[in-house]
Amino acid sequence: MPNREYARHALIGIAPPQSNPVVEAEYSALMPDGVGMLVTRLTGEAEDPKTRFHQFLENFPQSLAAYGKAQPDAIGFACTATAYLFGTDEADTLGAAADARGIPILSSAMAIRRALDRLDAKRIALFSPYPDWLTAASRAYWAGLGYEIVSWGTMPDDTSDTVNIYGLNSAGFLRASETLETASADAVVVTGTGMPVLPAIRPLFERTGKPVLCSNNCLAWALLDELGIADLATPHQPWESLIGGWSERLSWL
Repeated sequence: MPNREYARHALIGIAPPQSNPVVEAEYSALMPDGVGMLVTRLTGEAEDPKTRFHQFLENFPQSLAAYGKAQPDAIGFACTATAYLFGTDEADTLGAAADARGIPILSSAMAIRRALDRLDAKRIALFSPYPDWLTAASRAYWAGLGYEIVSWGTMPDDTSDTVNIYGLNSAGFLRASETLETASADAVVVTGTGMPVLPAIRPLFERTGKPVLCSNNCLAWALLDELGIADLATPHQPWESLIGGWSERLSWL
C-alpha cells in the first residue's frame, strides 16, 4: 500500500507540458489539504509547436510510465491546445490510457466544458495567450461545441513559439483582458495552462462580475468532482468559481 500521509483523500496525477513552470505552482494553491499531487511531464522534441503538441499525445504512454508503481486516483492532462488541434486524437489517447489504468483521465478542455456546463454558461468571453493560428483554433473549438463567443482577446506579446507563453505574467494578462466585452457573457474563459492567471482572477471578477474560468482552476475542480470530493474545496469567496480555498493558499506561495 503506497504511503498516503499527504494524500489521505486522493492522489492526483498532473501531466503538464515539459517546459511549463506554472501548473505546479497554481495546483499547489488549488488543491485542498489532504489531496496529494504527483507530476509527470508531457514531452516532445519538435521545434514546430503544432508538431510538438501532437508529440505530447504520442508520448503520453511514456509520460504515464514515469509514475512507475505509483497509483494516482485520477490524472489531469494539463494541456488545452491538443483539444483545439487534435480533438479526436486527444479523446482517443486519453480514453485508451484511462481504460488501461482503470482511472479517470481528464484534459484541460474537457474540464472547461464540464465547468461551463455546471454553471450553465452558454455565452463566453474568451481570452487566449496563444499565437493567432492557435487562438483561431480555440475559437473554432468552442463555437463548434455550441458556445457563443461574445468577445475574444489575446496577449500583445510574441507567442509565435508557444513556449514564450511561459514568460507571461498575470499583471500583463489583466491589462490585456480590458479589451474583452463581458457584459453579455455568462463567464470569462481564459485558455491555456502556461500563463499565470490565478492572481488576476479576483480583480477580473470585480471588474466584470462574471465567473472567471481558466484551464488550471477548471481541471483541478473537475478532477475533484470526478472523484466525488469537490466539497473539500468549496468556494469561500465570490470570485472563486466552483473550486475554493485557493485565494488564501496563493498568498503563501
